[in-house]
Amino acid sequence: MLRIYNFLLKDVCSKIMKNSKSNITSCPTCNSCEIIEHIPLLDKYCSSKLWPKMNDDIENWDLWVCKNCSHIFADPESYKTTYYASRNAEPELHSHFFKEQPASIAFTLKEVYKYTGKRKLKILDFGCAYGVKANLLARHGHELIGYDIAKKQVAFAAKKYGIKTATGDWEKAKDDIGMVDVIFSEHVFEHIAYPLDTLKSLRKILKPNGVLFLGVPNFASSQVGYLLPEHIHYFNKISIQKLISCASFENIFLRTGLPMISKLYKITKTIPPVSIVHSIDRFTSFTGHYGYSLHILATPKKY
Repeated sequence: MLRIYNFLLKDVCSKIMKNSKSNITSCPTCNSCEIIEHIPLLDKYCSSKLWPKMNDDIENWDLWVCKNCSHIFADPESYKTTYYASRNAEPELHSHFFKEQPASIAFTLKEVYKYTGKRKLKILDFGCAYGVKANLLARHGHELIGYDIAKKQVAFAAKKYGIKTATGDWEKAKDDIGMVDVIFSEHVFEHIAYPLDTLKSLRKILKPNGVLFLGVPNFASSQVGYLLPEHIHYFNKISIQKLISCASFENIFLRTGLPMISKLYKITKTIPPVSIVHSIDRFTSFTGHYGYSLHILATPKKY
């Protein structure tokens, strides 16, 4: 299915004029300088994935595709002047922001323990927003630090959950955070203007035997569509692994995120074994049933 998806993207690219007005010269995910082609947002191959009710100004946005990694993205600079500014608005206290995911967090920690061999960890929740997931991680006895550019959301997280937080300029904040065992970042990198630069910076504070857990929407899934200006990046299995590799990480595993983890937990009140979940995930991916999210666990490359 992914091969068909990539073939359609290349077919679209071959039919599009290459006279884009943008100054984009490289892919923000893999840094490739290969041809970056302008894609009209309302192309027939894209229209089935549009969420028009959530994109009032959708006709004003253009997308690009990287031929090296098939990554789709909007103009990072235009994005920085719209979405980034909105992140410091008053917190929108909608219920879905506070939906706890204890089973998902517990399973993620189970995967992390398998590769770190440690049960007491210093964890950075990068892009913590209101602190819901950071709080769930802290409940397992770990030292938590939550970082987000949204100052009011970070203040809310610190007040409600009592977790240590950081905000403001990342390059300054990371010096105060110090070295960590785990970097946890779920549904954040689709919002970041330059994900490769950000991930390289994050790597600098990860201990040599530490791990990165990254989760993003899976654009190959039928459940995922365009969401502008909320999402600037649309990852697939190829582009997320390219991002990891270019930032000098080694991929430990990649799974597509299974809702069955929460369902099994509700029934059995136990977290399923990592090996079983990964086996089921490989089978469902082979049959073309892609999960909503891409979850990747990685460790810094050894030189």
